[in-house]
Amino acid sequence: MDWFPGTISRIFSGIDESVFQHLKLGFWAYALASIGEILIRRRTIGDKGAFAFSRALSVAIVPWLIFLFWYGIAAVFGPMPNDTVEVLTAIAVIIACGAILGPLEALTQRVRPWLSAWVSVIALVLVSILVYTAFSFGRPWVDLFQQPPGR
Repeated sequence: MDWFPGTISRIFSGIDESVFQHLKLGFWAYALASIGEILIRRRTIGDKGAFAFSRALSVAIVPWLIFLFWYGIAAVFGPMPNDTVEVLTAIAVIIACGAILGPLEALTQRVRPWLSAWVSVIALVLVSILVYTAFSFGRPWVDLFQQPPGR
């Protein structure tokens, strides 16, 4: 954000160090990597629809995997003792996400998805885009781990 300030970069980059912004970065990075993979492998992909479905499903769930691993580690080990451990933990989380999504993609790209599955995954991706875009310009009225005001 510091290098290219502006509306567009605000949508696709982290605007602060919050976990939410890191989840947004994971979403967009995985989406971009998936689009790149489709473009690079387009001539060798058998069922392009199933392939695209598998990647769209992964794009929709990668932020939740990041969330679950990151907070799972926090639940077991507590606060990170220093920045080095935090960065190494973040790298381990990324590797763990890839270790889960790789086999999931291999499985789901072999199956012709139902229309209802496509609709569901597209809805998840579109709602994700909405949330990541909207909260790039202002925070929600309540934080994930805070009790709502007035409760």
